[in-house]
Amino acid sequence: MSLFSAAVLAAAALVGVGVMTMLRRRSLIGVVIGFEVALAGALLLAITLFTLSGFESSMALVAAMALAALAMASAVLVAAVHLAMWRASGTERGLEPW
Repeated sequence: MSLFSAAVLAAAALVGVGVMTMLRRRSLIGVVIGFEVALAGALLLAITLFTLSGFESSMALVAAMALAALAMASAVLVAAVHLAMWRASGTERGLEPW
């Protein structure tokens, strides 16, 4: 198995696990974790494709930084919304539904 096919297989597995996590979790934080895992798979795939396709390797780093910034921004936004919902509810129970 070549390096390219191993990286694509690992990226597909990460995206699949991330999507399944997003679909199976009942809490907002669980969905965000699944989204982060799926973005990690997309990041691995982007770096692999840019590196092995003959493009300049700095393009892979730019794509990686853009996807990492998107992941970080989405996590911060969802955490802020989750905390705002918890404060607005006025209850003393925890943040998770179980």
